[in-house]
Amino acid sequence: MKVKSIPIIAVCLALCALPVSANSAQMHWSGVRANGTIITDEACPLEVSHERLTFDAQEFPSNHYSDEDKWLTYSGSVRAEYTFYTPADYDVTATLAFPFGKLPDYGMDALSESYGITVNGGEVPHTLRHTYSESYSDFQLETDLPLLIDGYVEDAFYAPDTPVTTYTWKLGGTEESSVFTTWTDNNTRLLCENLTGYTTREKDIVIRFSTGFDKLFTVYVIGVLPEDTVWRFFADKSLETEITADMTLTQTKEMTFRQLAMRDYDPSSGVLEHDWYNAVVAMLNHEQIECGVLFRTELDISRSLLRWYEYELTVGAGEQANNTVTAPLYPSINSLWEPTIYGYTYLLSPAKSWADFGGLEIIVNTPYYMTESQPGGFEKTDAGYTLTLDGLPEGELTFTLSTSVNPKKSSRWGVGVPILIAAAVVIAGGVVLVVTHRKREE
Repeated sequence: MKVKSIPIIAVCLALCALPVSANSAQMHWSGVRANGTIITDEACPLEVSHERLTFDAQEFPSNHYSDEDKWLTYSGSVRAEYTFYTPADYDVTATLAFPFGKLPDYGMDALSESYGITVNGGEVPHTLRHTYSESYSDFQLETDLPLLIDGYVEDAFYAPDTPVTTYTWKLGGTEESSVFTTWTDNNTRLLCENLTGYTTREKDIVIRFSTGFDKLFTVYVIGVLPEDTVWRFFADKSLETEITADMTLTQTKEMTFRQLAMRDYDPSSGVLEHDWYNAVVAMLNHEQIECGVLFRTELDISRSLLRWYEYELTVGAGEQANNTVTAPLYPSINSLWEPTIYGYTYLLSPAKSWADFGGLEIIVNTPYYMTESQPGGFEKTDAGYTLTLDGLPEGELTFTLSTSVNPKKSSRWGVGVPILIAAAVVIAGGVVLVVTHRKREE
């Protein structure tokens, strides 16, 4: 008999996450000749002849915000200025996506209107988009960009009308219980509240959960439940004492998967309905373990959403277009150093996907000291630091800022108490060519 057990463990980390900024990259595209003919090639003709990155870090964020007005006054930002050029003899109108980050741990779910997008000096309308991004994950263009979908995702298992049945039991007289059921196919997923772990035993699955007297336990059965499914309950994970009298089925409820996925959706959040639904599907696929068990106890994904700006850009045949995107800049906060150091990362490698990439200028406007950087070579100026490169370096751009030129490891290090207060996985950064253009109107 094969037995595999995975418990749910709460882990306290000194470093909550790594901040990340993503540079530009191209995906799908097409062009339109003057006569209206649509052209699609394997390689996008758009080039970036120059990019200027300007980091404005005149202040560091607080480790906690309880007031939304104070949160919105935080001024940290990154401005990416691209000069696009097309050597082709046709116009290219593209939909661009700019990923700029998950909500930081120390922040609030509010976005200042001071950020925006311009093309050739004029503001352009943009749509706020969201995709699922797992906790503490690095931004990966090849995995994150495909999650940006218009409309509801066509998943191999989940569909808006997939049936869902909820079973709610009232449990009593024990602090820990186990649910035991026989599994016969892969047409079902189980989402369990109060889940603490599970064990697989050949075709059987044991779900462990914490409960107490007069507490409720709910299982969401997503999909088609096998007719021969049998629910059995035990007092503990040893499966030696089966519970009968202490178990009462209090409710059975039918719904669709869309209703379940949208249960925690807030229409006033600024998240598009289909973006929330698609993010829930991505999360459930990521959280699925074995035998259809979902290693998740709730569906509120609001703290796991990567935010994007989506907008249009047109570059005429043989012409240039200047595109500027300004987005919030949220560093990590590392209080394991005295004074605290703030970390910034900008991914330059995705820009290698453009047909050509010219010079790169990096400006860091700050009154603070740059203690480390990769690549090196930043020059100190009256306003901060600058670095000019002929092209993209091999690695990514990282730097740290502090109020001291030489911060020291805290003397409190090693006492067993996490000192880092807040950090977040944040994408603040590049343009991504996503969707094709439309045919020019005659």
